[in-house]
Amino acid sequence: MSSIKIYITLFTLAIISSCNREPDKEKVLSPQKGQADIASLKKKIVFEPKKGDISPKGYNWVHFDLASYYSGALYEHGLKGRYRESVLIKKREKLFSYLKENANVQETDFKNWNQKHQTSFLINTYHASLLKLMIKREFKNLDNTLYDEEGSILIFDNKYSIQEYIQNIFLNYVKDPNVAFTLKCFEKNCPEFRNTIYNYKNVETLVKQSAIRYFIDKDKEIIANGKVKLPYLQKLFSPILPKDQKSFKIYIEDLTKPITKNARLKLNKETSISK
Repeated sequence: MSSIKIYITLFTLAIISSCNREPDKEKVLSPQKGQADIASLKKKIVFEPKKGDISPKGYNWVHFDLASYYSGALYEHGLKGRYRESVLIKKREKLFSYLKENANVQETDFKNWNQKHQTSFLINTYHASLLKLMIKREFKNLDNTLYDEEGSILIFDNKYSIQEYIQNIFLNYVKDPNVAFTLKCFEKNCPEFRNTIYNYKNVETLVKQSAIRYFIDKDKEIIANGKVKLPYLQKLFSPILPKDQKSFKIYIEDLTKPITKNARLKLNKETSISK
């Protein structure tokens, strides 16, 4: 056999061998970690109601697109006019669809929901409606006038401004003062968008964490000079907030007590509510 034939034969055998060989386990591609995390998240946030609870089985008020595209995008860039407009505008139909689903909920059914289901629904309806208003204004002139805009929220077959929604709907069902510090607004000392999309399963923990973050965030200097200056939106929750300086100070101290000494902001003995 000539050397050329031997070479061709060996080359052919090498190709066949490589085709039949088991793939190297280290080189086998596994699903992308990000996709796996998303799948895991979606699985976790679908709540299974207990017997007797008529909340829609498997209905996910978290709405993954709402959380990832809206809350996340706005928080990452801050309220300084540097919005990811293309992403937010592109996904607005999903936001409108989400609000339409919420508007179909009847109050007679809602009254029989578990408390945490109600809280999640009301918080998420607020933020979704607020984001819709922000899109309408093209992310400009974001201030307290947003709360007076008529018909901003459609819920239980009625239309409300945001202020009316808080006073006539929200406060009828939610009595936890921590909730007041979960809602995004547009003054200097307002809560951020982080932790503003809530699921049924962990809503109590998330609400408490948001309130704790609000009071220990040094950047916003909320407790600077011994005073808690409540934004306009949070003042709407006065019916469920501590009524005087002493009780408000106790409320904040109890709320932030679990935080480590290095992480928490020291409370001034003269802490008071600035009205």
